[in-house]
Amino acid sequence: MEQDINLNRILKFSKILDNKGIEFAIIIQNADMYYFTGVIFQGYLVIQRNGEYSLHVIKPYERVKLKSDLSNINSIRSIKDLFTFFKKNWENRSLTAGMELDIVPYSTVEYFKKNTHNINYIDISREIRTLRSVKDPSEIQMISQAGKILADTFLEISDFIKPEITELQLAAHIEQFMRLSGHQGFLRVRKFNMEIYYGSLGNTQTVNYPTLFDGPVGNTGLYEAAPYFSGNVVIKKEDTVMVDIMAGYEGYMADATRTYHLGPENLVLKKRHEFCELISDMASKEMKPGAIPSEIYFKSLKMAEEYGYTDNYMGYQSNQVRFLGHGLGLEIDEFPVLARGFDSPLETGNVIAVEPKLFFKDGSVGIENTFEVTTSGGKNLIPLDNKIFFIN
Repeated sequence: MEQDINLNRILKFSKILDNKGIEFAIIIQNADMYYFTGVIFQGYLVIQRNGEYSLHVIKPYERVKLKSDLSNINSIRSIKDLFTFFKKNWENRSLTAGMELDIVPYSTVEYFKKNTHNINYIDISREIRTLRSVKDPSEIQMISQAGKILADTFLEISDFIKPEITELQLAAHIEQFMRLSGHQGFLRVRKFNMEIYYGSLGNTQTVNYPTLFDGPVGNTGLYEAAPYFSGNVVIKKEDTVMVDIMAGYEGYMADATRTYHLGPENLVLKKRHEFCELISDMASKEMKPGAIPSEIYFKSLKMAEEYGYTDNYMGYQSNQVRFLGHGLGLEIDEFPVLARGFDSPLETGNVIAVEPKLFFKDGSVGIENTFEVTTSGGKNLIPLDNKIFFIN
């Protein structure tokens, strides 16, 4: 990542700190660290309201020096060296500092308070997440590359999936293909205790299975200790399989869903799928700068009611979720969200995964694409059409 991009982000954030009267912010979380520095390390990034910054690296100092284009990089042995830095610069006055209090452990915050009595710590997570929600061209490029991996994977699935294979065999094939295609292999989620692995897939029955993840697609998982991605159920002829997966490229993720039916064209499934396409088309047309995310969501609810799909829309029974789309980038659960309560206008450069889905006992369908908000509406970053794959 180029130095001017990192410095520009740091300077933008320092202006936010200055406007809020916050003397400095301490960045600890990996995704935020990468966003501002282009590297990840054990240690701390300090951004001051006057635009100055400093990296305090515990490990690996040599690698950070080699890989980062930023210049003010200091080697420290422990957090005590950071406290010495604080005392040198701010010991004689009371001030306010920002921390990522949505994610930094309570014990860490308490340790900071114990060793820096003159500093009041407040949460600056929302400010960071709002800044990160507007992607620059380099970020869009990475998300688009992840989208290409997903498009290729969905086509590969259509050649591999067949009756009598297990969900696990399909999942393993997806994993291998995606990794060899450049997928980074892990997915970052900001919400506490919200884990995910590649995504979720399920056949006619398992796609409705209750799940803890904040998404509409259910699955059994292999065991309760890690109930993710897929189970070991055999996929049968006439089954419908929904595949909701994410790919990451240089840290940035895209999210997409496609539906497969192991049988001839089915008019009932096609009708349901056409509704999902209507919702997706509506959302993509609406996603222009100035549009209100919650209004797009409410419009989708009204359409679901008009078509008689209220009880089937965006999840089966307890899996039903209250959103249509979510922001993503370095993390899966970014701003903005197409949901109730998200009333700040969209901006050029927002990236949102829109995932209209319908769930029934006899065959669930859905699509999902990752869109960039532009003045012309949502630009699809998944280079693949939305059709159901009918596998004869």
